Amino acid sequence: MQRQTRHSLLTHAVQLLYRLAGQYCLSRFEARTRQASQINQDTLKEIVRQNAQTEFGKRFNLPLLESSGDITEAYRAAVQLNDYEFYTEYVDRIKSGEPRVLTEDEVDLLAGSAGTSHIGKRLPKTKRARKKLMFFTPLVLNGLLATQIPGAKRVGLGVNLMSMYQPSPRPGDSVAVMTSNNAGIKRAKRYIEHLWCSPPDVFNVPDQPTAHYLHALFALRDAKTQYIWAIFASQVSWWFEILKEYEPQLLQDISKGTLREGLALDDEQRSRIEAHLSPDPHRAAQLAAEFSKGYSGIIPRIWPRMSYIASITTGNFSIYRDQLDWLCDGRVPIVSPCHAASESMIGINMNLAEDEYVLTLGAAYYEFIRLAELEKDQPRTVSIADLEVGESYEVVLTTYSGLYRYRLGDIVEITGFHNSAPRFRYMYRNGVAINLAGEKSNESHITSAVESAVAALFPGEAPAFEYVMTGVFAGAKPHYICYIEFVSGSSLAEDRFDDFAYELDKGLCKANQYYERNAREQDRFGALQVTSLRSGTFAALRRQLAMLGDSVDAAQTKIPRLVVDSRILKILNEASQGVGTGRSSRRNRARGKCAA
Repeated sequence: MQRQTRHSLLTHAVQLLYRLAGQYCLSRFEARTRQASQINQDTLKEIVRQNAQTEFGKRFNLPLLESSGDITEAYRAAVQLNDYEFYTEYVDRIKSGEPRVLTEDEVDLLAGSAGTSHIGKRLPKTKRARKKLMFFTPLVLNGLLATQIPGAKRVGLGVNLMSMYQPSPRPGDSVAVMTSNNAGIKRAKRYIEHLWCSPPDVFNVPDQPTAHYLHALFALRDAKTQYIWAIFASQVSWWFEILKEYEPQLLQDISKGTLREGLALDDEQRSRIEAHLSPDPHRAAQLAAEFSKGYSGIIPRIWPRMSYIASITTGNFSIYRDQLDWLCDGRVPIVSPCHAASESMIGINMNLAEDEYVLTLGAAYYEFIRLAELEKDQPRTVSIADLEVGESYEVVLTTYSGLYRYRLGDIVEITGFHNSAPRFRYMYRNGVAINLAGEKSNESHITSAVESAVAALFPGEAPAFEYVMTGVFAGAKPHYICYIEFVSGSSLAEDRFDDFAYELDKGLCKANQYYERNAREQDRFGALQVTSLRSGTFAALRRQLAMLGDSVDAAQTKIPRLVVDSRILKILNEASQGVGTGRSSRRNRARGKCAA
């Protein structure tokens, strides 16, 4: 039956209860932040108590920890710091159906990592862990949005780009792999039609381009669409690329109330989804008129009630923020609601006007490693009470799903405290850097330099682009190579390649003093090289990365910004359509390399 009445009394009731639940959970979390150290220690005690009799618990003497005088010190002594490689044997046993390996709770799925390591992580997940996650997202986040975003309390449907699709276990395995981070969306299945524009069947479509087309179709039909939600800002960006590419087909489907041919749907799926459509030529004409004006500011023009876009825009995803702001013409808030990893929730944004996060107390047990200790095999960790404002640390997790003193790799800077809970800013990934001569250019340095170079060459614009950087020992001197693709009609003219390389080199000098010292003062580096890539290269790269990581959902695959993998570099080099170097730039010749 078609949803003739979009905002029924039941929809009002569901959204009111959802908002009240969010505000209640937000108040509970606020209470936690007033006793951060105690909550963190209580979380450790709960995890240890629950899993003491597992295979892992017995091996590392977890049953003895509760009777110790100081469980924190006893836990540090009993369990060494580790990373994913430590868990591969345990995960294989879980996959085969062996119970009580890492957790007393049943592991009912393995979450495929959407990270940048391409080693196909398989992270155990339990119902208890997902329930902990649900407390923060969507409930606490919903409370924050309703409190801080004007218009967020209005009754209305939104766009949710997550997926409920879950494949069956593979032959020989007892546990399925979930490769789409759905943040608990499956638990809200019965309420989907009262929260989001797309009907439930769309969230079960396994083919992501088809799912994104359908999300665009149902969102465009509803002029009252109120928000857009996705895990990563890249997903919103790619969603709009699909919308642009299939604009004529979308308008035709809206006008006629049909589904175009060529979508990856079986007959039953197509029939159920089409049942939610009806002809709407008036809306199609409205949309066509707005699209004809261009895509700058398109979001508030086609959705005047749009209240916010919620998606992670920090770290690797900061390059998408300007593009989203361009699509909104600066009239729609773009908020980065949380900092999360496949392993666990890490932080929640308590002030949506900023890109800082408060540690999600109760989601996991947290320890921290000082930067000076990172290179040690078993560095000593510090507790929440010992964190210092202005200092940076690597995050260490103990989770409800069976990770114990797990080195996450995320480097965060402590920027202050929310009550007694640490507030932090994500910086970069530990061990992910270009280091040709001791300069250690990390993700933060590279992202800052690329963004400044794009801004210099495209003033007043917000071109959509993707990039990666690598360092090579080739030629007379080692040097950096930036591979970049401009999409959606933007392009870098061939006679500007050298200028872009110059601006990028200048940005790196500004972002990283050690790069500047090696490049300019000691002249250890060869000319930075920029390689312009053919259209569609990064779409192909996402598919390749999904296969390398054994992932179903390429839309949630993160693009690594620093690359050494020869398989990835082969794809990029084969897609080259032009090369520039900073030392060939007219301005560079006139002003000198790494000009201030």
